[in-house]
Amino acid sequence: TYFNTNFKNKIQSTGTGTEKTYENIGEAVMSGLENTVSLDVGKFFGWPRLVRGYSNLTYLLQAKDAITNKDLNLVAKLKINYGIEYQDKIFTGRLNSRYVSKIKDVNYYAFTFPGVMELEYGEFMLLDLNLQVNIFKFLTAKFMVNNLTDQHYEEKNGYPLPGRTFGLGLAYQF
Repeated sequence: TYFNTNFKNKIQSTGTGTEKTYENIGEAVMSGLENTVSLDVGKFFGWPRLVRGYSNLTYLLQAKDAITNKDLNLVAKLKINYGIEYQDKIFTGRLNSRYVSKIKDVNYYAFTFPGVMELEYGEFMLLDLNLQVNIFKFLTAKFMVNNLTDQHYEEKNGYPLPGRTFGLGLAYQF
């Protein structure tokens, strides 16, 4: 699918050195392609369970300030989500991956990178695992691991996002 979005009154962070502010840049335009694909192999083979592969891709053709024609900050050109999920009456599982391409931003921390006015955050790929077991009709056990590979990444300078995190839970339905 092709998309084209015209923003009016777009707000973007601006500044140099240690000075940072937000301003209305007026108009901006984003356009690109988006594709979603999903296939339930279980349904295809007549199995009594869900076995589904899926992916979603967003590729930006442009993300610009409509007046200055400058690229917008904090916008990844390519994002891809893909994975596989399984579900039957007792067990549910999902392995999901998320890829984000390089992201540009303004350097608001001149003391960190003196003389550098623009930063570029590296691409990253995350892998998440979610498992769920229905122990009884009313009791479910859950386990999850986000950022399974313990990838260090940032989508904004100075704000590192979590490394590997674990979750464990029980859900009781009344």
